Amino acid sequence: MIFLPEVELIVLGDVQGVGYRQYVTKIGRRLRLKGFVENLNDGTVRIHCKGDEKDISEFKKQINMKKPEAAPLIDVEDIQERQLDPGTIKQTFFEEVYGDERAEMSQGFSTGMKYMILF
Repeated sequence: MIFLPEVELIVLGDVQGVGYRQYVTKIGRRLRLKGFVENLNDGTVRIHCKGDEKDISEFKKQINMKKPEAAPLIDVEDIQERQLDPGTIKQTFFEEVYGDERAEMSQGFSTGMKYMILF
């Protein structure tokens, strides 16, 4: 049986409350990866992704962003990577994982206000 690579990425920087999860999800789906992206309590973002090596490599390039034009509040400082055991990732597509409903709603409003002020 052939196993696709599975990796965990921990993203540090200004990556919460700036639309980063949505951006990562869009890229993951476009590259047909499987896995998820979620905010962690320490201010980082965790990503699990599974796919062809070339697609994962392209994914890592595209998510390593410093104030891109489309989302200038995103500022990735570092991405830490570790290999996961085969079969760890159960998702059949790439998805965004949400936390507490009230916290997510508050963060969404805050993110929207930050971009309104910026533009």
